[in-house]
Amino acid sequence: MTFFAKLEHSFVEVPENGRIDTKQFLDAAISVLGLFDLLGPGAFTKVKTIMTENATKLKEKYESDKEKFSELQCFVEVEKEAKITKDKKSATSSLLVLKRGLRFVKEIFEEVLTMNQNLPECVSRAYEKSLKKYHGWFLQKMFGLALRGVTTRDKLFESLGNGKSEDDVIKEMRDHHDLLSKNVTAVDEFYEKMGEERHDKV
Repeated sequence: MTFFAKLEHSFVEVPENGRIDTKQFLDAAISVLGLFDLLGPGAFTKVKTIMTENATKLKEKYESDKEKFSELQCFVEVEKEAKITKDKKSATSSLLVLKRGLRFVKEIFEEVLTMNQNLPECVSRAYEKSLKKYHGWFLQKMFGLALRGVTTRDKLFESLGNGKSEDDVIKEMRDHHDLLSKNVTAVDEFYEKMGEERHDKV
């Protein structure tokens, strides 16, 4: 079985009304973070940790009132009404960080699917299209160091395939990318609509 086939949870189609099931989204987000372990030993431990922490915070919030937070957008709507969305400890802030990280994952898939044989270059380009604009000089420098630990494309596909062919992996990666992309885009559009998208650097 490939990495994708073994995922306990995966992203699904976004409903026509754009409302995303909270549990489904968070479970899928946590599952796909295993990709970072395959990119290189310890290369993106910090990124994975930050994303996991924020997904866990959101799950705890969801568990506190499953009906109230049944849809992902409810986190933002409830906090906007309470005027606490800008609080760094808010669910709105946690989801913001998580969606940015998921866009990074989405861009990695996209770059790999261009068939570029240079994996570090693929990851670098994915970073430039997703997280870089939110990072100050120090974090950009740290990312440059992390790139040195990125494995080769052949080794990544060997890990992703687990005995399956590259064609099988590419097909499953493309399917997963498409669903991940739709989910992240839907959340991005919602944040823009609610006036909660932020462009400040950390």
